[in-house]
Amino acid sequence: MSSSTDAERPRGVARFIVHLRPAQPRRTRPRRLRRCRGCRSEAVAQILWDVDDRMRWQVSLCCGNCGAWREARITHTDAVDYRERLATQRREIARELDRLDRERMVEQAEAFIAALRHDIVAPADFAS
Repeated sequence: MSSSTDAERPRGVARFIVHLRPAQPRRTRPRRLRRCRGCRSEAVAQILWDVDDRMRWQVSLCCGNCGAWREARITHTDAVDYRERLATQRREIARELDRLDRERMVEQAEAFIAALRHDIVAPADFAS
């Protein structure tokens, strides 16, 4: 059974159905936010965050390794994911800093104790 449009179409011409989807804005994934496009370093930090009128985030990023700047637009969900990842990384850095600081303090205390035991320094060295 033919429709009226089939009857009007010349013989041998195929009928195509095209489904158009609205164009999706290009998303920058949080994983890509952490890597510099120039030097490929993962030393990229967000400098500015701003919400645009469509609940997307405009993020200004700067590479700590090469100094390159770039802008990215991300969804609110990606912004939350990115911030959570940054918070996790900050906690990891703080834990490592505390560990290194304790290690340094132990080494300094041991060196000071050894200096006292071997009479390299004496209490009088600290008198004013």
